[in-house]
Amino acid sequence: MSDLIDVILKACAAAFKYIVIYGFIDFLVHGCGYLILKLLSFGRFPASRQHNRQACIATGFVVFVGVVAVIAVSNG
Repeated sequence: MSDLIDVILKACAAAFKYIVIYGFIDFLVHGCGYLILKLLSFGRFPASRQHNRQACIATGFVVFVGVVAVIAVSNG
């Protein structure tokens, strides 16, 4: 019986981890990257018919790392 509970708990933990990581990447990193690209290109990139997900995620990740680095440096 304890083996069954262990398997169920591991499955729930894996599902929770997937949801949290996917939510972080999709909402925070992709959303921030999309917004920054739109602001820097004055609304021209990414176009509605040409949505480049990798560029948005890469830009969002760079911005996220930059913000974390600025916070770390400013806190000394």
